[in-house]
Amino acid sequence: MWSPLIRLLLFASMANAADTIAIKSIEEAEPLAGTWKFSPGDDPRWAQPAFDDSRWDNMHMPGPVHSLGRGYYWYRFRFTVSASGSRRPLFLSLGPLAMSYEIYCNGVKIGSYGGRPGTESGLRLPEPAVHALPAGAIAFACAVRAWWPSTPFFLAVTPDFASALERVGTEASVGNLIRAWRLEQLYRNAPFHFMNLSILLAGLYFLLLTLWVRREREYLWFGLILFLVCAMRQLWALPLPEPVSVRGVDQAYTVLGGCLFVAWIKFMEELFQTQIPWMIRAVFSIALINVLGLCNGAWLFRPDLLPESHVFMMATFLVVFTLAYVASSLRTQKPWRQLLPLATVQPVLVAAGAPMPALQFQLWGMLFEMRSLTLFFMGVGMAILLNQRAGRQARDQERLKLEMRAAAEVQSLLLNASKAQMPGYEITSVYAPASEVGGDFYQVAVLDESSSMVVVGDVSGKGLKAAMMVSMIVGLLQRETGNSPSAVLRSLNGALAMRQSEGFVTCCCAVFHADGRVVMANAGHLSPYRNGEEIQLPSGLPLGIRNDQEYSEEVFQLAADDVMTLLSDGVVEAANAKGELFGFDRTAAISGKSANEIAEAAKAWGQNDDITVVTVRRRV
Repeated sequence: MWSPLIRLLLFASMANAADTIAIKSIEEAEPLAGTWKFSPGDDPRWAQPAFDDSRWDNMHMPGPVHSLGRGYYWYRFRFTVSASGSRRPLFLSLGPLAMSYEIYCNGVKIGSYGGRPGTESGLRLPEPAVHALPAGAIAFACAVRAWWPSTPFFLAVTPDFASALERVGTEASVGNLIRAWRLEQLYRNAPFHFMNLSILLAGLYFLLLTLWVRREREYLWFGLILFLVCAMRQLWALPLPEPVSVRGVDQAYTVLGGCLFVAWIKFMEELFQTQIPWMIRAVFSIALINVLGLCNGAWLFRPDLLPESHVFMMATFLVVFTLAYVASSLRTQKPWRQLLPLATVQPVLVAAGAPMPALQFQLWGMLFEMRSLTLFFMGVGMAILLNQRAGRQARDQERLKLEMRAAAEVQSLLLNASKAQMPGYEITSVYAPASEVGGDFYQVAVLDESSSMVVVGDVSGKGLKAAMMVSMIVGLLQRETGNSPSAVLRSLNGALAMRQSEGFVTCCCAVFHADGRVVMANAGHLSPYRNGEEIQLPSGLPLGIRNDQEYSEEVFQLAADDVMTLLSDGVVEAANAKGELFGFDRTAAISGKSANEIAEAAKAWGQNDDITVVTVRRRV
């Protein structure tokens, strides 16, 4: 067994090329400051202490670790410790150095990181690592065999470090050093994490905004875009206690990138309210699949298949799609010109910056990336514009809600005013709109001492426009003084046809006489029911289609307790959860009941349209 002095003399005789670094104290994890040697290539003999590395390039530490891209790199350095230090367990901290490396000390392998160099198995993102040194030695000749794969994110994962973690000390001192380094990195990357947090909060805001502005789906897709961007950025900066697999990160990045591509397409569709032709969509989808297929771990098996510009290719597809949507949107009625610059410039910046290293600067010890800042502020600009638009939409919706509420009140007053008492008859009526205002209407008017008129109708369309049409029709009916159903329909048809408005109106008009005689005319409306049986009436064209339309009349006789039921199609077309309609048979079966019972039966089945029911029972 050689004494420490003999081993020291042997070590000194071999140190013919590299400087020997003297470690004076191990309590504070002293840095390995001095001259290291490095060389590309791979040769197992380079791990031996006696190897002559005098022709290798010098690398002064602490300082940047030299590497030239994909392949093997060897780093060699020598150091000594005091005799007192050699009696205690010593540890060496390295890194972040490479995705995969092995470390040899005095010709013996003492540790590794990221799996066996040269293979895709176990690759890790560069992180600091601690290795135990041989016990009892005072002189150490160390060699590191590192390997960098060809990765599309090489520039993103190549660490920008000053190698201050290459130190020797006790386990406690080295551990404290690494913990302090992690805190320093968090502070150094604070702008990056702040921007990611801002993106995450903005994405959450737009997703919640979707609950407020339900009909506008672009906010949902923009929120998803922000979430995906945040996730993709954070993949390479997660402060995890354990090293992260490069292959896993690459695959996750690929999946998120594909989802981001789809989300951006959907966002552009909703934003510009247009669609790209399916043939163009198919071509770009095939191209995207090919790019993602190469990205999804292919570089781990065949590095020559994947150039580092594949990110640029993906970004280019994004730009082409965006420009296509913008061009298509210009043909629509309402192009969003204020969003066109942001919607176009942002993906262009992504494509332009993808294959190039990001410009960086430091301020107050924190790292700022110009490309990240540019994209961040572009995203902020788009978020502000979308938020302003959402505010305008919310104000418009609130104004529309107030208008609908006012229209509902007016409509209710007009319809309730028609609840007159018909001589010789008992009448019940129900009006149940599907929303605040409806397109159905009915009127009950006493014409003279021996006759009354009942009108039930339905305006095509929904919403405020249909409600305004109902108000106009009710106003026209209230001015009618004739007692001929066909004349009433002709008068309404003439007034509606002159307006040349879109849509039409179905209407059934009946005049009830005190002696039980009923005169009816129909303009495309559902036939009424008498004592549970449908009355067959000649059905003319709905109102408002032809100005010269004539309507024929039919006369019926009601006996005591006979019931005549007039209703809208909201009863027949009520549908349950299975999609089954209430239908004519069920309607006929309950048509002899009161208006309230008929309406409640249709609601219970599943109301999806306005429901109007008027029942007239003859009393002698």
